[in-house]
Amino acid sequence: MFVFAALAAAALQAQPIVLHKYEGLSLTADGKTMAIVESSGPLSSPMPAHGVVTVRNLAGAIQTQIDPCATCRYSDAAWSPDGKSLAFLAADTKAGMVTLYLAENGKTAS
Repeated sequence: MFVFAALAAAALQAQPIVLHKYEGLSLTADGKTMAIVESSGPLSSPMPAHGVVTVRNLAGAIQTQIDPCATCRYSDAAWSPDGKSLAFLAADTKAGMVTLYLAENGKTAS
């Protein structure tokens, strides 16, 4: 019994607990599409996981993921009134800069 408990405890320790984080939800005016910053990483990590701007339909299916800056944290997503363009901020703390991005038709521009 003790051996089984020890093996089970070792197996649990080998599996890191993963934290999935969702923040900054923005819906299109018609309510059919959402943009959200999603990240996943080990709960034990001292640094927050890098997130990506994810566009999903109401069923939750991913339509696209946007990540133009590997070191940035994304925030403040907002849709255009017609729901065709998505603006969001990318803060690069290493460079000390914030960039406004515009995503439209699968392309991103700053």
